[in-house]
Amino acid sequence: MELQDIQKAVDKKRKKRLFIGSAIAIMILILISALGAFSSTNTVKLSELIFAEVQKGDFKIKLVANGQFESRQPKLITSPVEGIIQKIYIEPGEAIQPGERLFKLYNDDLEIKYEKLKSQLNYAKLELELKQVRLELDQVKQETELASAIGERNILKAKFAAQNKLAKTGVISKLDILETEVRLENAEKKAQLASSTVESLTRLIEKELKLARSKIAEAQNELNSAANDIEKLIVKAPEVGQIQSIDVQLGEKVKLGRALLKFTKQDDLRFVAQVPEREAQKTNVNNSAKIRVNNAWLTGKIERISPTVNNGYIDIFISLDKQDLALKEALSAKVEIITQVIPNTLFVERPPNTQPMSENEVWLFDELNGLLVNKKVQLGAVSSGQIEVISGLLPSQKILMSDPKETWRRTQPEVIK
Repeated sequence: MELQDIQKAVDKKRKKRLFIGSAIAIMILILISALGAFSSTNTVKLSELIFAEVQKGDFKIKLVANGQFESRQPKLITSPVEGIIQKIYIEPGEAIQPGERLFKLYNDDLEIKYEKLKSQLNYAKLELELKQVRLELDQVKQETELASAIGERNILKAKFAAQNKLAKTGVISKLDILETEVRLENAEKKAQLASSTVESLTRLIEKELKLARSKIAEAQNELNSAANDIEKLIVKAPEVGQIQSIDVQLGEKVKLGRALLKFTKQDDLRFVAQVPEREAQKTNVNNSAKIRVNNAWLTGKIERISPTVNNGYIDIFISLDKQDLALKEALSAKVEIITQVIPNTLFVERPPNTQPMSENEVWLFDELNGLLVNKKVQLGAVSSGQIEVISGLLPSQKILMSDPKETWRRTQPEVIK
């Protein structure tokens, strides 16, 4: 073999040894890396894990739906008089209190009518005063005449008595007293007539004054009515409520009885939930419900389930228990309706990638040994992020809620702090 061939053979063996050595080194590095990776997946920090504790009690199966508050029967405020809308003091959605101003109306006819009736009342009062003066003068005149007649009669009566005594003694004859007797009779009649006239005049005065006073009272009533109509030009809230809509505009002329606005009373509100038809079939009248409003819960019960399906949804009407939250019509909220209660059972927050009504694998935290243990459990119904535990778990055990790593299946991972 020539020297050149020998050199080539040596180079070939050297390259072969170098290739084998490199391959062995790479395999060693891969093995070390794999062992390191395997070692790192065999432990996990407790601070990186999230657990849910198994609970025991009544498991409430709920459905969650959206809805809004509505009034059973909105109330109307109508115009108490005719007029033109001059001012609007409120806006839709505002709460109102009894006596609060809502609208100001303008009606110049009422102003004119009021001033006219006021003048009529003043005239009637003046007329009464003049009539009283005139009647009092007439009464004084008649009473004077009566007093004069009575005085004349008394004088003649005394004269007649004295003449009778003289006639008995023969000083004068009976013929001499005849004239006095006739004059006395006439004086008696005159006095009686004057007395009767005074009595008639008194009754007439009373009647006329009564009539005049009734006219004043009638004018006063008409004036009060007109004043009341003017007061009605300021429309006020009759009771507590919330404005649903304003049905008039500034400058609009409204007639008596025209609807000005609609409002609702808070105790007349109910909640209407839109529930998918399939879910609605699980509900019944009197099912309990909770409505979340502004981080607070309202309670109530189903009062009616609509028989009509609208775009795949059914309206469920919920009556509200007494509450003191500030609610308004059309306010949207979420509702939880309890469709079933499973008493004295186990349940837990639903772990990821688990299915209801079937067997599932979950990771259980063995706190005593500091390990995560893979376990098969039978799960049942699901509701509001929680799931019923039929078998395989005990109360107070902790279930992993974090996503498990695939390498954990090779060996139970150790939990380190």
